[in-house]
Amino acid sequence: MDCLIGEAYDEQSMLPIHQQVNDLYTINHLFVNKLMLSYIFGEYFKAVENAALAEKSLGGVTGLFVR
Repeated sequence: MDCLIGEAYDEQSMLPIHQQVNDLYTINHLFVNKLMLSYIFGEYFKAVENAALAEKSLGGVTGLFVR
């Protein structure tokens, strides 16, 4: 699995925290960003997987325009 890890954000340490507190907004944005990166880099299967994961957290972004 490809992870977003860097100075600004570390998916491996932060995702469990977001899941524990049910932060659907941040979880959705994480997987939408991973979806876009996968698509840009031609990893279409991973993009579909990330889209499915983002879909599970849509309740956190109801009424928001995500781009």
